[in-house]
Amino acid sequence: MNKTNIPTKEQLRERFSQELNIAHLTHQEQDTIITELSKIITERIITEFMLLLPEKEARKVDNLIMNNEKDAENQIMHIINTHIPDSAQIIEQIVIRTLAEFKAYTKA
Repeated sequence: MNKTNIPTKEQLRERFSQELNIAHLTHQEQDTIITELSKIITERIITEFMLLLPEKEARKVDNLIMNNEKDAENQIMHIINTHIPDSAQIIEQIVIRTLAEFKAYTKA
């Protein structure tokens, strides 16, 4: 089983800079775009995973998020890796779709 992690802001920054042609923008403008796209991607990933998880596991994830438990991220990733074997591909497809939507919207 592959271990999947949600991309970090730094990983997304590097990818966005390459794929979206935003290197010419100021650092602040880049940060704004990256922050907003990162939020959208993270929300889409969480939503997709919550829909794919068995109900009991989805409730566990929801409780971990709501209670801000210690080591919550590792526990959540363990649940995802256990119950969603193709999670890495799902994340990649969400990133690709979101970047395509951004490009279409901005004509990037």
